[in-house]
Amino acid sequence: GNTSITSIKGQVGFTTFSDARIKTNIQENVPGLPFIQKLRPVTYHYDIHRQNALMGIVDTAMWEGKYDIEKMTFSGFLAQEVEQAAQSLGYEFSGVDAPKNDQGLYGLRYAEFVVPMVKAMQEQQTQIERLQQENQALKAQMQQQNTDMLATLKALQAEMAQVKTSVSEVQLSVNR
Repeated sequence: GNTSITSIKGQVGFTTFSDARIKTNIQENVPGLPFIQKLRPVTYHYDIHRQNALMGIVDTAMWEGKYDIEKMTFSGFLAQEVEQAAQSLGYEFSGVDAPKNDQGLYGLRYAEFVVPMVKAMQEQQTQIERLQQENQALKAQMQQQNTDMLATLKALQAEMAQVKTSVSEVQLSVNR
């Protein structure tokens, strides 16, 4: 392929070169949860007539089923919202394909969403592990408090038994 290609649009997934030997300026600065939480998953229908109008395409050819795609429900994101979410975090997200001219349309490279999603999952896993440790510490603390309270209760019961014995002895000596 041509190394100056910046966008490929199609209906199937593509393989992107990811060889460490050809990458420079590698940084671990992908926002995970902050970016993912700003995204708004939606369902939608395409309006092919509007798409053609925006792109300046005059299409007079007709055939059966030509606009059937408009009846299909799709799941995804709105590219402008994704772009805004990334910009709000100062994130240069390669998943947004912004138009180059007035007749271009926004597109999304959905495969690119895997990277911030993985980062978000890693962040969540760190949170889960921290919460599990806190939970274990709280359980241990609660167990120790229960043990201490039982010991205190037994000591108080023993003391109360001694007091009862002393009271009984005093009553006996008073009654004599």
